[in-house]
Amino acid sequence: MSMRNLFANLRVAAVAGLAALAVAASSQALAVTYDPATSFEAGWTGPNNPNGVWSYGYSATVTGPVTLYDARIPGADGPNQQMWISSAYNCCVASPSVGFNNGPAFDDGNVAQAAHQMLLVASVGQGLATDLVFTAPNSGAYSITSSFIGDQRFIGVGVDVVNNSNLLFSSSVTSFGQVVPFETVLTLNAGDMIRFEVTTGAGDQNTGLDVSISAVPEPSTWAMMVLGFAGLGFMAYRRKSATPALRVA
Repeated sequence: MSMRNLFANLRVAAVAGLAALAVAASSQALAVTYDPATSFEAGWTGPNNPNGVWSYGYSATVTGPVTLYDARIPGADGPNQQMWISSAYNCCVASPSVGFNNGPAFDDGNVAQAAHQMLLVASVGQGLATDLVFTAPNSGAYSITSSFIGDQRFIGVGVDVVNNSNLLFSSSVTSFGQVVPFETVLTLNAGDMIRFEVTTGAGDQNTGLDVSISAVPEPSTWAMMVLGFAGLGFMAYRRKSATPALRVA
């Protein structure tokens, strides 16, 4: 192989490598992830409900309409709990709530909550479900990963995931430390809602919740990105190849 061909091959490899790096960087930018725990405190302090793509409320039935919480209190269990509740019900036994542990893990012998974990509490006295709601900001595919966790001794609750008014998943948490996972990929329209819900059951109510929702780039988007970077790389190579070499007298 001549030196000229060797350098040409090296240039092509370098362009391809840069294109691959650009695609990887762009994929990271496109894969937007929504985590209710990271944004909870800003909304609670605001106070803002809805809080960006997240809102907090309660419902009389599993798939029925959600009424947003309108009041805030420090949590009763841990020193760093922050809770959304309804002023229509007496705090704290009768009121359902959505909360967050804004601090390290704790265990008071009754409730144990992990560091920076969401908490859903249904209402025993009123029979009301509590809801953490995600509203899709854009139309497209979304990857949803979640786990309901038994955070209280003698827990006994129902747990559900609802897409608008359609029940996607239904199970129960009946033991302390139990983890009930749910995972799916859905195509949503802008404004569609995904509800993570805890309903009253035969036991205590404090239920931890971990959620991560990521926007999934469409296949056509990936294809256009790859073709675009390949085209840019080819044009850069052609320009480089077309430049005449300088002759030294």
